[in-house]
Amino acid sequence: MSDEQPICDLVLLSWNHLDETRPCLETLFETTTVPSRLFIVDNGSEPAVREFLRGVKPRGAVREVVLLQNETNEGFPRGMNRGIRASTAPFVCLLNNDLRFTRGWLEEMIEVARANPDVGVVNPESNTFGNRPPAGMGLEAYAERLRVRRGAFTEVGMCIGFCFLITRALIERLGGLSEEVERIFFEDEDYCMSAQAAGFRCVVVQGAYVYHAEHRTVQRMEERLAEERRGFCV
Repeated sequence: MSDEQPICDLVLLSWNHLDETRPCLETLFETTTVPSRLFIVDNGSEPAVREFLRGVKPRGAVREVVLLQNETNEGFPRGMNRGIRASTAPFVCLLNNDLRFTRGWLEEMIEVARANPDVGVVNPESNTFGNRPPAGMGLEAYAERLRVRRGAFTEVGMCIGFCFLITRALIERLGGLSEEVERIFFEDEDYCMSAQAAGFRCVVVQGAYVYHAEHRTVQRMEERLAEERRGFCV
């Protein structure tokens, strides 16, 4: 890695499904402008996926890529916590592997957090919140339209874990996600409640946009869990 220390550690959780991970990584490298380090936490994927992830190289502002390989599927909170424990940067951003990023997404989230020291958790605008491009408009063109709102944000009761920026000050206070929460549900809500109890705000920035292929990971995990309960998977 270059001598410039990362401003943000990105923690991307992987579990099979390269059809989602490949475009996610491609748009991540193309649009990230903040000096960053990428931790890919793989939750026991199939051999072909592991081989692909071992070949992911740093590019652009993403100065280093570190693969943290779990031998089994440890679930969302444990997987993300492995990346959080490895991180040292002033900001940590937890990422699903089914995202599509647009230019300036991370820069704007960090700028809002820096300008408001009591902000502890940040989401970008997203279709997850019902904010979708009009028919026929691409994601980047839509994100450009939203950039006029740079610096603006909405305080919310909780942020959602699909793209979840956390400040180092909050991590030092709370540590990582609760591992008592079952697999992939409610850990973001639990963390936000703890953040607010500690005096930090949770916000959605209005000038950054990340598209989320919503619930595909959850749906696939639910399908696999159902198969496991029926005895079809080991």
